[in-house]
Amino acid sequence: MGKQTIPASAEAMNAMSTAMGALVFAVIRALPSEAHDGFARDLALMAQARSDAGDPIAEMLLIDLHRAAIAAAKP
Repeated sequence: MGKQTIPASAEAMNAMSTAMGALVFAVIRALPSEAHDGFARDLALMAQARSDAGDPIAEMLLIDLHRAAIAAAKP
């Protein structure tokens, strides 16, 4: 298999964000319910840390992942 790369574009970034959200959704669904809040809280804390570090792009991505975790935790 040859080396494949993802092009640097807004479309590629959106696709990666969507895929990462799907991964978070699947992980939350696989975890026991008592672990859901901690997982989501950790994502929120990481988003705050990126905000504090002046990294708004990573902050926004982590907020999106936090939202995916919250959505997945709903019955």
